[in-house]
Formats: sequence, structure tokens, C-alpha cells
Amino acid sequence: MLSAPSWNTACFTSNMTIHSETKNIGSSTNENKGDDTAIATNPTKRRLRIACCAMPMTGHLNPIMNLAEGLVTRNKTNTNERNITTGNVMRSTEVCLFTISYGISKVESRCQALGIRLVGIPLGEGFDSDEAIDASMKGAMPFPTLADRSKTLMEEALDGFTPDVVVSDFACLASQEYAAARNIPLVINWTGPFLMILKFSLHPVLHTGNDDWYFAAGGLLVSYTPLSLIRTLLYVNAADLGTFAARTRNCINCGNSLVMVNSFWGFEKPQLLLYPNIVPVGPIEKALPRSPDFSDSHPELDAFLREARGNHNNTHPKKVLLATMGTMVVMEAWLVRLLWEAFERLSSRGSSSGSGSNQSTVIVWSLKEELQVFLSKEQLSHPAFHIRKWLPQPALMASDLVDGVFTHCGWGGTLECITGGKPLVVLPFFGDQADNANLLVEAGCALTVTAIPPFNVDITGKSSYADPNVAKDLGFGPRGLFERFRRRKISGLKAENVTEGCVRLLGDPRYRIAAQRLQTLSSGPGMGLDLACERIEHAGKHGLRHLTESGKCNGNNSSSSVDTDGAQVATHANRVTGHRPLVMSLVMVALAGVVVKSAAEMYTARYGACSW
Repeated sequence: MLSAPSWNTACFTSNMTIHSETKNIGSSTNENKGDDTAIATNPTKRRLRIACCAMPMTGHLNPIMNLAEGLVTRNKTNTNERNITTGNVMRSTEVCLFTISYGISKVESRCQALGIRLVGIPLGEGFDSDEAIDASMKGAMPFPTLADRSKTLMEEALDGFTPDVVVSDFACLASQEYAAARNIPLVINWTGPFLMILKFSLHPVLHTGNDDWYFAAGGLLVSYTPLSLIRTLLYVNAADLGTFAARTRNCINCGNSLVMVNSFWGFEKPQLLLYPNIVPVGPIEKALPRSPDFSDSHPELDAFLREARGNHNNTHPKKVLLATMGTMVVMEAWLVRLLWEAFERLSSRGSSSGSGSNQSTVIVWSLKEELQVFLSKEQLSHPAFHIRKWLPQPALMASDLVDGVFTHCGWGGTLECITGGKPLVVLPFFGDQADNANLLVEAGCALTVTAIPPFNVDITGKSSYADPNVAKDLGFGPRGLFERFRRRKISGLKAENVTEGCVRLLGDPRYRIAAQRLQTLSSGPGMGLDLACERIEHAGKHGLRHLTESGKCNGNNSSSSVDTDGAQVATHANRVTGHRPLVMSLVMVALAGVVVKSAAEMYTARYGACSW
């Protein structure tokens, strides 16, 4: 069992043990003693306890870490209350971050610097790294299994903290279900587009896009929503997708929840009519400088960029392309080599128009160490390349040092590109990446170098892209024929297409202008980290039922009562006749016709034919 933590100090969990390793703002300093005295002498003043919970994968952990940092920063800068005796500033918010143990190392230094308590949940062998989880799950969605394995320990850790509000990554089901079961305000951070909510059948009231239609007459609402691959997979629960969607939907509809979608209208079309507790907050990235100094933190990168931008006499500065495939994509050897070949061609070419025709391009490439073995030493040390296993990606994208980005379109990286105003070349692989790529292309700030693949959950890219050099060696046996058929359904990728796409992106100003427009919209009213943190604090103080109650089950719809016993959660719109495949609507109409016909026959048999 998980040992009970001492919540007066920062908590770090490793191998079933919680260690007090850093000084926290909780109890050991004079300032916090003053805070404790003030709270003890005034029972109306109590620290707001905020539990931030996330999966350990970087794309899920970083956004929750940003929220935790934002909450702590707001607490330090916005409060003006002081202890009467000591004069110290009162800290009215207490933040604790919960994740699976192996994720601790990814955020430990940030938590120590900010005084954020950190608790890890150990899951044992087979669940102690991203790679181990991928191997254990064998292609299935890991989040339901991780929730089941961590449920007991997560509940014990959260019980020890007694949160006033739970802030959860959308994939962290254990913390969501903990809050829903105990009627604790639940804030779900949705690191994806509104489109993903629709595709996971989380039921907006209506979708008004061109592919859908609806009409209402005589109290009957009928709509058509096209059947899609992902909805079929959800229905048959392929790879545990249906289980994940159902459990997430139950938490969203728990009656005391708020979903903060990290997206904004203008990037997505305002076609969804959503519940009041599903709101856009835009990117929740920290503001970063446009001219960062990497001379101390990354001296080799700093020298490389200075050489590219300065070019000695500064008469022909080079373009800089940042290439990143995230932390989860595992590319095959042929794909790594193909991209290197394409980038090498790009490095000796100019942009496609204007004065840039004399410019060459350098490539800053974030490539995992296990993928670098597919390249030779000469390729890794090519003067036009700066290849490292890790780069300060958010700072680079926010800066003026990068001209364009070649990316897999993970949602976190997509938002970093938007907040930095960077145009993109897209190469999506799995999950929501294809939808994200389509959104970027439709917005005019990105271009494709091959057909965007269909939805899949294959992180290797085998279900998305095929090696063009292998087709001639497949043969005509059963396995060869099957592979030939499969390759007809997925994208063919060529080095020359990648090169041409990058040349167009860096040379055509229309992509940059469109990217800068999205950058402006993403920081509009109601968007951003500070306002997202304000919503969380408000939820902890006042709850979230006012966003979800639709009246009393006994028919008393008076809004004057504050008693929530028996309140009806506003999820009845899930049961409207619309938002199902057309065939289901036709079946319902046919059944209604049968009922009407039967009633007419019964009337005729009893009363005779109507004279009219």
C-alpha cells in the first residue's frame, strides 16, 4: 500500500516510497508559518487545495504542468493579503501534481523551483516507461488499463491531499473517476481539438457542418451524421477505444465538471453547439521571448543558429527549418533516411520565390537517440544539420530564429507552432494527428507532402507510410499480395516531394501570414493560461454544478433553490433523435410509421372509416 505522505513538505514518490526532498511553501519557512497562523486564527480563510493529475507521457504531462505553474504564479503575484502579525504575504492556494512514477523525472526540477508538491504512483514492471507501456499494451489504447492499475493508489494519494478541485488530463481516467464519485469539482484539460470530442462521441447538442444535416418539426429532431472509421472502432471497442470514450463521457457528464478545450474558434470552425461546461481556452503555453539566448543552456545550438543567421557578413542569412516528430512516434529506418535525404537536398536549394532564391537552408532536427543509429556519422555531422535527441522546442518555436516547422502534428507541438506564428509542413502518423494536420491545412498555414493517412493507432508509421523501395521485392505469395493491397491504401512518401514542400513553405509568404493570423486569434479575449487558471480557482471555490444542472427530477425547475439533492444533470440532449447514422433515423421513422398504421387500423375497426 502507498504510505501516507506528510503533506507539510514536498512529496516525491519512487518505488512505493514518498520522499521529502525539497523545501516547499507548505510549512518550513517563516513565511508559511505566518500563513498557517493566519488561517488557524481565521477559520474562513483556508488554502484552496488543487490536485493536478496527468498521464506521464510528455504530451499529456506538460500541459498539466503548465497549469500547475500558472496556478502557483498567480498565487504569488495576485494576492495582496498579508498576515497581520508577521506581515508576510499569504499563499491561499496549494498545488500538488500527481502522475505515474516514471514521469517524475520529466518535471521534477520545475516542481522543485516552484515549490509544487509532486506525487508519483508506481505501477511496477512493464509500466515504468513509455516504451514499456507500448510493448505491454500491444497496440491497444493504454489509458483504461493504466487507470485500472493506478486506481487504488491514486485514490489513497488524493485522499491524503483532500483536494477542493481536481484538474485532470483528459486521459487520466483514475483521477476523473475519483472526483466524479466524490462530487468534487472536476476540471478536465482537453489537449485536442473540439473535433476530437465529436469523433469520440461525446455528444455536442448539434453539429452544423456541411457533412451533417438536421431538421426539427413538430417536436421531432432528426439529423444525419456520416458514419466514420473511428466511430465504428468505438462501437466495436477496438483497441479499447470504446471503453476509453465511455469512461471519459461518464466523467464529463458527472454533473460537477468543466472541460477546458485547448483550442479556439478561427482555428476550428464554430460548427458545434456544446454544453455550457465545454469551453475553449486556447493554448495554455507560457509566454516565451522572441529572441532567446541559448549561449549558456545550449551553446552548440546557439553557435549553429548564429552562423546560419549571420553568415559572416549577414548578406545572405540562411533559412532555418525545425524538424520534430515528438516523443511517441517510432519511425522506421527507411523513413529516417528518406527525411535526411530530403533535408539534405533542401539545404543546398533556395526558397521558391523572391529574394530568397539565393538562400540556402539549415535544419535543426530533434531526433531520438535510438533513431540516430539509422544515420551514419557523416550524416549526423553534416554542416547543414544540427541533430540532437532533445531541443528546447517551445523556445525555438516562439522565437524569430526559426522560419518553418516540419512536424507530426501532435496537439502540443501544433499549439506551440500556432503561438509562435510558424508555418508548417505536416507529416501525421497516428491518433488525432491526421485531424490536426487537416485543420492546419484548412487554416492556410500548412501544406502536405503526401496524402494524409486515415485514423490509426500505430505509432511506428507502418499504417501510414510505405517504403517505396520495398514494393518490387514483395513477391506474389499470400503475404506479398496482402502487403501490396495494404500499400495501395496508405500513402507513398518520396524524398523529392518532401524537399519541394519545404521549399514552397519557406518561400511563399502566404503560409507565414496565415500562421500569424492564427497566432493573433489564439491570444484573443478569454484565451490563455492565466484565464484557464482563473476558471480552475473559481471551480474550487464555487463548484461547477451551475454549468450542468437542468432542473429537478421532480419537475420543480425553480432556480432559486441551492439544494442540489436530486438535481438533474443536463445530459438529456444525448438522447435526442439526431446524431446517429442515417440508417438508424430511417429505422426509427419506419417504426413510427408502423405504430401510426396500427393505430389507424384499430380506429377503423372500431369506429369505421373516417368520413373526411
